[in-house]
Amino acid sequence: MKKCNFTFDYKKTTQALNYLAEKSGWQINRMRALKLIYFADRYHLREYGRWITNDTYYAMDNGPVASSAKDISEGSDFIGREAQNYASNYIEIFSRHDFKSKQTRDKA
Repeated sequence: MKKCNFTFDYKKTTQALNYLAEKSGWQINRMRALKLIYFADRYHLREYGRWITNDTYYAMDNGPVASSAKDISEGSDFIGREAQNYASNYIEIFSRHDFKSKQTRDKA
């Protein structure tokens, strides 16, 4: 039997945010990206019995939000130096509400 690993994967989350920005014309609204991450995680959980990002979700005023994905999309210090450095290679925050993709994604 395979052991489940439910630790947050900042590389997958960064690549998912980068992918969403790529598919939206290389930039995307932060709230839209976070909602799409939620729906992707929810679908994946229902279909395959596991999350994509293994993130922690919190109930916010505008619906559920993946905490660490939010931190990555904002360039927050809460995610740690290693995750910040990795995310800065792929995501550029250019306004309060938007970020853009800096390069094509890796297969994380």
